[in-house]
Amino acid sequence: MNFTKKYYKSLIFLGVFFTLIYLSGCVGSMETESGKLAYRAQNWAEAEEKLTKGLVSDPNDDEGWYMLGHAQTKLGKYDAAAKSFSKCLAISNKYADNIRYLWGETYNQGVDKFNNALNCMKTKDSLCVKKNFTEALNYFLGATKIMPDSLMVYSILGDTYAYLDKADSAYISYQIIFNKTKDPKDAEKVAGTLYDKAVNTFLDGKYEQAAKDFEKVMKFEKLSKESKIYEASVYYYALANAAVGADIRDKEPNSEAYKDYFNKSKTVLEPLYQNLKNKDLELRIVELLVNVYASLGDADKATEYLKKKEALEKNNNK
Repeated sequence: MNFTKKYYKSLIFLGVFFTLIYLSGCVGSMETESGKLAYRAQNWAEAEEKLTKGLVSDPNDDEGWYMLGHAQTKLGKYDAAAKSFSKCLAISNKYADNIRYLWGETYNQGVDKFNNALNCMKTKDSLCVKKNFTEALNYFLGATKIMPDSLMVYSILGDTYAYLDKADSAYISYQIIFNKTKDPKDAEKVAGTLYDKAVNTFLDGKYEQAAKDFEKVMKFEKLSKESKIYEASVYYYALANAAVGADIRDKEPNSEAYKDYFNKSKTVLEPLYQNLKNKDLELRIVELLVNVYASLGDADKATEYLKKKEALEKNNNK
């Protein structure tokens, strides 16, 4: 996707100060109480070890489960933390605000790293860029584990994946948002990741696969037919089919099979040309139509579009 550098803002998170819970809670097993002491001393590894053991015999200690999840968050063990928080909330909602605060804190740490990476891009420091985006990714993934139902983080998570050239993962992140919102703007982000993947396939010379990939973009739910991504996908779908047709024509001069591919191009190019919004594509579409009609043996149409091509070129040179 052609990204414009987009800086994100950290949340101004007015949550509960979770330090206030340090002196509360019921008395549990020796291991649990020992784990809580380690937690209050911010000895995260020891707190995790002791609480994990202690909560086997104190499974209804919501404070203990919260502390365990918090310690695991600090240790970067987000999957384990998510399970601990889930057990905490299953007992009561007493620590829901604390968990929300931790989510915001984790999200903000990711935002700081993400924006650092964008600043590194200005100095073209590729190692700094990758390091900060990778660290940001870890925080954002952590945030999704802490509060799986919050959609806010998935947009910047998708952007982070995209900057790290992980198109498939970016697609999944944007798809999660779109599945919930069904918003055309979110549809465009999902389609954009598919489009990027299709372009790379096209540039690798895998034209038949590229045509299939561009077709997926064209058929993507709620993607506006007036969007640049849609129009570009139609053009490249036609170009990829024309490339396949040309290859067959060169390799099998006695076969008419190549015409099927040029007909696929013609079928989408004509409507695209008639309803085009992105005029930057106009000359390229007309040039391709000249080639398509010439390949199909329609000299009249090829001549018609050749004249349009010449007129556009003359107008562009004024």
